[in-house]
Amino acid sequence: MPSNVYYSVSPYGTGDVKTGSPTIEIAAGVATLSVAQTGNIGVGCCIDFGAGNTLIYIAAVNSATSFDVVTATGGTPSNVSPAETVNSIHHEYASLNAAEAGYTDANHVNNTDLTTADVLVNLACYYDHDDDTADGTAVTLDGATTDSTRYVRIYTPQGGTESINDQRHEGKWTASRYALDVTATVLDLGDDYAEVVGLQIRCTSASTYRKGIYLRTSAPDNVTIDRNLVVGNGVGGASEGIVLDGSGHTVSNNVIYGWNGYGCQGYYDDGNCLFANNTLYANGVYGLLLDSSGSKVVNTIAYGHGTKDFYGGEPAGSDYNFSEDDTAPGANSIHGASDSKTPDFVDTGSGTEDFHLQSTSDAIGTGVGPSSDSDVPTLDIDGDTRSGATTDIGADLYVAAGPSGANTPWHLLCGRAA
Repeated sequence: MPSNVYYSVSPYGTGDVKTGSPTIEIAAGVATLSVAQTGNIGVGCCIDFGAGNTLIYIAAVNSATSFDVVTATGGTPSNVSPAETVNSIHHEYASLNAAEAGYTDANHVNNTDLTTADVLVNLACYYDHDDDTADGTAVTLDGATTDSTRYVRIYTPQGGTESINDQRHEGKWTASRYALDVTATVLDLGDDYAEVVGLQIRCTSASTYRKGIYLRTSAPDNVTIDRNLVVGNGVGGASEGIVLDGSGHTVSNNVIYGWNGYGCQGYYDDGNCLFANNTLYANGVYGLLLDSSGSKVVNTIAYGHGTKDFYGGEPAGSDYNFSEDDTAPGANSIHGASDSKTPDFVDTGSGTEDFHLQSTSDAIGTGVGPSSDSDVPTLDIDGDTRSGATTDIGADLYVAAGPSGANTPWHLLCGRAA
C-alpha cells in the first residue's frame, strides 16, 4: 500500500495558527500537545518544533491535544521525549495553485512520479478564518504520473478525525468554508485518477468560454468529482460547469448551476463514465449533455434549462432521472411538465440558492437505491447515508423537515456549530 502524505492549503496563508504555547511529545507516530488546539487545524497542517525546526504533518485528529503525524514523505517521525517547544503550526500553502506547484519539490514528495514515490497525495483545503477570503487563483493539476492507488486527492476536511473545525460547505454556498472563487477557468484537471471532493467552486468572469472543472486539455481518465458546488455567477457566453474528456470518470452528488452554456458537458468523453445523483439547475442551454457511448446517468435532476435538460441520447442503463421537459433518460424517469411533478428545492433565488429538497418534492423516494444499483453513491452531498432499494433523486437526500419545510442543515444534524 502507498504512503499517504498530507499538505494543507489556506488563503489565510502560512502564518502560525496554533493556540497558546504548547510543547510536543511524539510516540509511535502520535503527537501529544500540552495545550488544546481550537483553530483551523487538522490534516495537512505542518507542526514546526524544537531548536532544529523539525517539520511533521498532521495525518489525523484524535483530540484537541492528540494528532497522528507523518513526515513530508509519509513516514513515521522519530519519537520525541522529553517534550520540545512547538514553534508554529501552519498551513503548508496559501493557495491550491501553490500546492499543485509545490508538492513535488525536494521538501515534499520530491518526485513527479507518484507511482515511483509510492504515495497518495492529500491536499486538504481550509478556509481563511481571519476574514473568509476565498482562494482566488486558478489551478491546473497536471504533470504527475499516477495510478489507481497513487494519485492526488483534493478535498475539504469535515471535522472529526480530519480537523478541529469543519471546512466543508453545507450542501449550499456557505461562508466560513473553503471556496475556490476565480475569474478564469477554475480547475483544469489533467492527472489520471485525481479526486475533487467537497469544494465550493465558482467563476465570476463575464468573459466567454470559462469552465468550472475542465478535463478537456489533457483528457485524463478515471477522475472522481464528488460532493462539490460548481457555480457560474455572471459568467459570459459558452461557459460550462464541468467539461469532460477521457474515460471512466465518476461525477456524483454535485450541484451545478448558473452557467451560461452547459451545466455538465460530457460530449467529448470517451465513454464508461458514471453520472449519479447530481442536481443541475437553470444553466443557459443544456443541463447534462452526453455522448451516449457507454456512460450511465442515474438519479440525476436536470431542471429548467434554456434548451434541453438532458441532451445526447439515452446511455445504456440510465434511469430514475428527473427533468422539467421530456428528456430525462430511462423508463422510470420523471418528466416534470407532462407528469405534473416538481423537484421543489428550498430556494432557487439569485444569490440565495439552496438545492436541498423540501418535504413536498417529487424527487423524494423516486430514485433507485444502492442496494438495487451498486452505482448509486451511499453518501449524499451533505454526508447523509443512502441505503435500501429506493432513494431520492438528486444530490441531496431529504432527511428531516426544518421550520420552513426545508431540509435541516447538515451542521445541525451533526450537532455542530454553523
